[in-house]
Amino acid sequence: MNHYGPIELLDENGEPSGTYHYCHQRNSRITAMGYCGGVPNTIPNKIIEEFGNKFHAHGHETKEEAVECYTEYCLDLGLTFYDDEDTDYKKRHGISPHNLSEPIEDDDVPADIQGAECQHPDCETVVACQTAIINTPGLPDKMYLCSDHCNHESVAEFWSAPSNSFGSF
Repeated sequence: MNHYGPIELLDENGEPSGTYHYCHQRNSRITAMGYCGGVPNTIPNKIIEEFGNKFHAHGHETKEEAVECYTEYCLDLGLTFYDDEDTDYKKRHGISPHNLSEPIEDDDVPADIQGAECQHPDCETVVACQTAIINTPGLPDKMYLCSDHCNHESVAEFWSAPSNSFGSF
């Protein structure tokens, strides 16, 4: 069983420290994730140059701060937007004529497309298909966003990493 969420750190005596990291726990193995995990050896230099100051080993004072830290990591390094010109994506999903984030009317949805409402809480625009994904270990989140909300700032307004997620994935 996998658990993703904030976990309280232990001090040098094995006692609860009152600080938290966002972690992945599988059985008895616990691994800090995202910025909480420190700078990995395999991370490209351009990522270190841009986001290196966010990686840390210190704990957060609250569980909520640990979730906010992992949310920021996911938005910074895991968020991918599909471009209207991304022909490989369109081919894989059988979408050739439609722009991904172009608004469509419910009665105008082509047979090969399953339109969906934009996920921004203030929007009711129907879009052709998935336009973004936050791809993080164990927590991939597909997104349907209209062209007005298909950007980092809009996603940051409403998306947050789960505070507790369990699964056998």
